Amino acid sequence: EKDGIIAITEEKRDSTIEMVMDIFGYKYGQVLDPFKGMNEFLSACIGARVYAALDKKGGCDPNISNSLNAKRTACIEATIPFRGPDEKGRSPPEALFDRLKVVNQTYDLGWDEEELVSEVQRSADLGNRDLENFSWTDRSAFLSNTWKLLPESNVALRQNVHYISELAFAMKKMAGFFAFLNPETIYYSFRDPEAEAIVQEKTAEAKRNIDTSLTYMRCKYLALSVLSAVAELSGGDAPISFFMGDRPITHARSKSMNLEEFLDMEHEPAKGLKFDKDVLKLLCEGRKLETKFDEKRSPLGANLYAHIGDDGVKESIKYAVHP
Repeated sequence: EKDGIIAITEEKRDSTIEMVMDIFGYKYGQVLDPFKGMNEFLSACIGARVYAALDKKGGCDPNISNSLNAKRTACIEATIPFRGPDEKGRSPPEALFDRLKVVNQTYDLGWDEEELVSEVQRSADLGNRDLENFSWTDRSAFLSNTWKLLPESNVALRQNVHYISELAFAMKKMAGFFAFLNPETIYYSFRDPEAEAIVQEKTAEAKRNIDTSLTYMRCKYLALSVLSAVAELSGGDAPISFFMGDRPITHARSKSMNLEEFLDMEHEPAKGLKFDKDVLKLLCEGRKLETKFDEKRSPLGANLYAHIGDDGVKESIKYAVHP
């Protein structure tokens, strides 16, 4: 690692790590991309070294050790998410199969064709299980799971006080990710008709989750943009609690006004308005689980969506801003 950049160097060359590199398709000098396999590769390297050290102490047969290491590494490689076909048009399992064939010969693993296919199938299945939530049929649960991940990539959301700009920025990033997420890159199978049928079902469900979530996030971002405008006109960016009515009461006789008191809470869309019933329900009733940085329900988002619908959201989001 140098200046925040992690690359594979030839210092302390290790055949165990070289096998991991071969399975991942990595080379010496390659810079690791934190968004495309770096974590998985480093995890595989650590696991390989720990396992190799234990094998030496236990006197395990090197061939057996290499075989088990390769199987474990292949499973970890398959958990790199959201990958489409490579430059040769191969799916991730197809590319993994080709690399494992070479690794099998190079490190004398002793696998036959049937075992090679079986290992790729098992790896693909693990990768699918790792992203199982994308195929959940409960939209509310799926969004709750997505919301739990927001603090991982947004440090500000780990604090006790959350500003409008912080939540709006997190929402904009997540919506941007979902806008470019291709459901066809989530689940894979390999030479297994039954698994392929399951993958198609999961992919269809994932598409519904992605579409619903994207519209939901855009409504949330649009609502936050409205609050941002009010904040700018009244002194600048502020904790979102100032506007949502949940600021702690300091005096027993104080009454905290709630945003819903100023809105039409019927949320009855105009006749002929194009909208998604699932999205409106999520905005009105809320996600399944609470988070400390955002309320489950979005009354302002629901109000806006009920008035302008899908087309209005798509057009308005172009002008949405935050401090």
